[in-house]
Amino acid sequence: MQSAKLAVTASFISNWLCVPEAERPWTWSVMSEIQVPDRIDVEGLRVRLHKMTGAELLRFGQAARYMCSTYANMAKPSLEPFVIQLREARMERRRRYPKLPLSESV
Repeated sequence: MQSAKLAVTASFISNWLCVPEAERPWTWSVMSEIQVPDRIDVEGLRVRLHKMTGAELLRFGQAARYMCSTYANMAKPSLEPFVIQLREARMERRRRYPKLPLSESV
């Protein structure tokens, strides 16, 4: 099951990268929200996450989760900025939906 998931993800990413930037779907805006610097403005990130709709938060969390995966990091440890963003996205989700279990969606 895991290898099938990775194959689908790899296929999606390779197809997505072949699309001209101007024609890329909504995922481009989510990917542009992910920060990669050495330092992250955690308070600024929290404010941005707080302003996002539920769907935007979900997409952001999924993108952050992918960036923390061993697949995205080629079996290397996840970069700290991505781990911080995933942690903050999960905290915001728990704040909004305290009774819902944290599934694999974020």
